[in-house]
Amino acid sequence: MKLEIDGVHFNYQSQSVLEDVNFKLDHGEVLALIGPNGSGKSTLLKCINRILKPQVGSILIDGDITTDYHQQEMAKCVGYVPQEESKNFPTSVFETVMMGRKPYINFKAQDEDLEIVAAIIDELGLEDIAQRNINQLSGGQQQKVLVGRALAQQPEVLLLDEPTSNLDLKHQLEILNLIQAQIKDNISSVIALHDLSLAARYSDKIIILKDGKIFAAGGLEVLTPENLEAVYEVEVSVADVGGRKVIIPERPI
Repeated sequence: MKLEIDGVHFNYQSQSVLEDVNFKLDHGEVLALIGPNGSGKSTLLKCINRILKPQVGSILIDGDITTDYHQQEMAKCVGYVPQEESKNFPTSVFETVMMGRKPYINFKAQDEDLEIVAAIIDELGLEDIAQRNINQLSGGQQQKVLVGRALAQQPEVLLLDEPTSNLDLKHQLEILNLIQAQIKDNISSVIALHDLSLAARYSDKIIILKDGKIFAAGGLEVLTPENLEAVYEVEVSVADVGGRKVIIPERPI
């Protein structure tokens, strides 16, 4: 599976939000989108998921333009975890994860659907709370459930918009370790992140967005003090700690 973003432009009314965005993502790769608020990260994820339609450019999966996909085909192909849910309905953990099987269900869930959902709940360590109301869970538990719902779609592309926002350090690591473990050879993932050190730790590729444009793209080598200072307007230090790149903010410029 290959995800290709080809010359994507998107405007809100007359305001340019994305301009000439291009990149490719191969099997099993994780791409981190980083950049300040308003740089276009969430908008780009919504364009990939066809929530928004670019004015110019194409999004292709295995060479096929996603605008040609039927809605059900799109739901089977792309899983999406938004930054926050506008409203959580009073459903159980099991029922919420089962919603990810909707593209595969005609009239009622089959044994295969039940088995897939049960396996995901087990893998995510949610079996003890499978019948609990999702609104009664902690933020970290709710985020696991939403990831589980997306995984139940058996997607080829997994999109996550700030999956660690509002989580403590333990749950941030749990969520990203979970996502990393679930990315198999046939799944690619695009993750919007604010934490630059987490982006360095969990991604294969990095795109730095500034004002809707790609400022820099590549591997960990793009996380230089010069690039980050130019984009975030903050002096930073980049250190190697235990073989991992760590970004330390110093002061506003």
